[in-house]
This record gives sequence, C-alpha cells and structure tokens, in this order.
Amino acid sequence: HTKMRGGGFCGRATAKWGLCAVLVCVLVVGSEGGLSDHEPKMEQEGLNDARGIISRQIGDAGSVSTVLHLVTEKWDKMDHSNFIAAVLRMANMHSQQSINKKIKKDVSAFIEKGIPMIERFRPQHIADILWACNSLGIQPKKKMVAALEEQALIRMGDFKSQDLAVFLWSMASLRINLSKAIQEGWYSEAMEKMDDFNGENLANTLWSMAMLDLPRDPNLLGMISDQSVIRVSEFTSQQMDNIMWALATMRQRPDNEFLDALMGQIIAKSDHFQPQHIANVFWGLATMGVKLGNINGGEAMTHSLFEQAVLVMPDFQAQDVAVLGWALGALRTQPSTELVHALSKRAIKTYREMSGQHVANLCWFVAMVKATVPDEFFDAMCKQAIKMVDHLHPRNVANLWWSFGERQYKPSADFITSISRAMMQEMKNYDPEAMANVMSGMAAVGVNPGDKFLSVLAQSAISRQHEFTKNHAKDVLGFFTQLSISPHPELLDSLGKRL
Repeated sequence: HTKMRGGGFCGRATAKWGLCAVLVCVLVVGSEGGLSDHEPKMEQEGLNDARGIISRQIGDAGSVSTVLHLVTEKWDKMDHSNFIAAVLRMANMHSQQSINKKIKKDVSAFIEKGIPMIERFRPQHIADILWACNSLGIQPKKKMVAALEEQALIRMGDFKSQDLAVFLWSMASLRINLSKAIQEGWYSEAMEKMDDFNGENLANTLWSMAMLDLPRDPNLLGMISDQSVIRVSEFTSQQMDNIMWALATMRQRPDNEFLDALMGQIIAKSDHFQPQHIANVFWGLATMGVKLGNINGGEAMTHSLFEQAVLVMPDFQAQDVAVLGWALGALRTQPSTELVHALSKRAIKTYREMSGQHVANLCWFVAMVKATVPDEFFDAMCKQAIKMVDHLHPRNVANLWWSFGERQYKPSADFITSISRAMMQEMKNYDPEAMANVMSGMAAVGVNPGDKFLSVLAQSAISRQHEFTKNHAKDVLGFFTQLSISPHPELLDSLGKRL
C-alpha cells in the first residue's frame, strides 16, 4: 500500500503556499508578529523657549485634529524637534482614537511636508518617524523614504541598538525593501552593538529579516543566536512566536543551545501562550525539521503546550486548529487524548471558516497520528470540502482520500460525486502520486467513483505512465483488483510495465 508522501500544505495568515512534496511547508508572510512595544517619548529639553512651548502645546493636544490645526498655525515657527513631536503625538493618540480618511490624508501630507527637516534628524528621529508612519497606517512616499535612508546612511554609526531594531522593524512592517548600502551598514552596526540588543530587539530583528527576506549572514545570525541565549528570559510568548516563525521562514535551524534555551523559556511561560503562539511554535519546529526528542526539554515543552492548548482551545480560530494539526502530523508527535478531543471538537465548531487546505490538513493529521475522532469530525470536513471544491488543490484531494482510507471512513455520496466531478475537470493536474493516493483511499473504503471517472483517470495515467513509480502503479491497479473491476486494457498494459 502506498505510504503517504504528500505531507499536506500548511498556511498562516496571508500566506502563499507552494506544493509540498515531503512534509515541506513554505510560508511567505507572516505571523501576527513583530508587534513592537516601542512607543517613543517626545523630547523634553528646551520646553521653555519658543519651540519648546510649541512642543508642550503639541503634547497637551487631545486629538489628532487638534495637533494638525496647531502645526498648521505654527508651521513657520517650528523646527525638526517640533515636527517629530507632532508626528509622535498623533501616532501615540492613534492607538486610542480612530481617524477618518480625510484626517489620515492630512496627516500624510504633513509628514511629507517635513522632508526638508530630515537632514537634521538624529538616529532616534529616523527610527521614530518610520515607527510613527507604521502606527498611523501611512505608507511614506518614495521621496520621504529616500531622504530617511540618506540620513540613516550618514548617521548609521550613531544608531543605538534600540534605534537599529526599531528602524529595521518599521521598514519591514511598511514593506520597504532596504537598499544594499543600508542593509550592509545596518548589518555592520548591528554586529558591532549586538551585546546591547535586548529580547524585544532580537525577536523583532529576526522577524524583520524574515519579512524583508534579507541575506542570511552567518556571522550576524550566529551573534543573534548567542545573544538570544543570554537574553532568553526576556522573551514574551509573542516574541517567541515571532522567533519561531522567522527562523522557519528563513529556513535557519538554530543550534541546540539556542533551541534548548528556548524550550525552557516556553515551558516557563506556557500559561501565557495564546492559540496562534502555540500553533506557530509547532509550525516552526515542523518546518525546520526539528526532532523534539533530540532537544533538551523538547518533550516537556510539548506536554506544557498541549495542556495550554486544551485550556485555550475555545479561543482557537479555524486556521490555528488546522496549522496545529498539520504541525503535529509533520512532527510525528502523538497528541494527548485530551488534545485530540478538544481539537476535533473545535474543528467541528469552526469548520465553516476553513479553507480546503485547512480541511485536508486536518484529515491528514488525524490519519498521520492515528487519532481516534468521531465520524462527526470527518462529516464536517467533507461538508466544507464540498463547499470549497473549486479551490481544492490536487494534493488536498489526494490527502483527503488517503486519510479516509487510513481511518476507514467512507464519505457521503454527495462528497464522492462532487469531488469526482471536480477531479475529472482537473485530472491533467494530478500527478501519479496524487492519483495513487486517491485510488488507494477509494479502494480502502470500497468507493467506486463510476465508469466515466475511471475512464478519465485511465487516459491521464496512460499519458503520464513514464512518471509512475512501482508503488504508484501498484496502488492504481490495486483499486481495480480490490473492487473486482476490469481496468482499461491499455491502462493495465501501461502501468503493468512499471511493476
């Protein structure tokens, strides 16, 4: 019988996925992560001179509109410190106040008006303005970015560790690619000042590097790893989520010392982990191919997060459920009975919010770990698969049928009809492995999809006969033997030669 080689797909957030051949899951964009706690304070010096009085008035303003009115009135008397104070005040207030499109447009215009002042910016100012743009949801125009980058290059040697981390995080959050000169300057300064990076700086740096797909400099990454071991006690659950997501996205498996330290910190703070944090930690470990049994604390960490997952399962979104399932299947990690019960129950509750990929991943997970779930679980997955049938990738369909065969679940007639019809339309996109997994699954639960389906499958298999392995051919022909159906003579001849 063909062993499952599909491995499923896995998706996070607004991720974009490629075909997974052997338990590979590729994430393009990210975890919820990178959320910086950085909230810069306005400068306090000189508050008694004319410009200091303006900054104090800005600080006392109660709304974004009030700030805009004030800076419009006082613009001719303002300097760069007043400009920065105004932008930061509006950014800080924006987290508590919503602003309409017109006000946001006015704020954007005000920020662009400050471009001539950038040549007087210190490193903190550069980082803070970018942070403020991100907080306000404003994408700075090219002219503004160019001016900030030019000033950053001039002052890069004066950047402190916090400035470096906030600058990179803001660029990543705004999806602004770094010029080669900025990237090289930033790397040099970061390595020089790595001893001053705190836990948040480290987590945000890794997240930013992954988001911007920056070069994986082994010296920089090695220093980040060493500093992370020293600062590991500072990491929050969100930051550990970001670290795991970033390392997995960059395909950078950390050394055992870093992993051991991280496992210990996850155990210590497991009761702070939210559903997405739990799902992302296991997703990251699975994507990096980490063997939990080979890491100190790996099993204890797994046990701790399993217990926490059961506790917070009512808060799991459909995507979290699917990602956690995929990850545990990929890790070949046997979940506790309590977790299987809670996960399957939550899947039944949230199945209407799942994509076809989520549905296939969950069924694949159940089969991979040989979990015992009620038929109601598979019934719900089949209902959603029918709804999402036009969006199912061939690998999703193959994983569904393979899992049904492994768990001896016979789907409804509606599912068989709907999926078979969709397969016939897309059969040219089914490779031999997908055909083999579909047919072996159908054979295992005694499903005959009908002569028309078998004819279309036979034509496709014959056209791709040279791509079939011995096991693929055995599974396809085995379907006909098991259900006592005579295969198309040419199909029998073509695949018989592959045995």
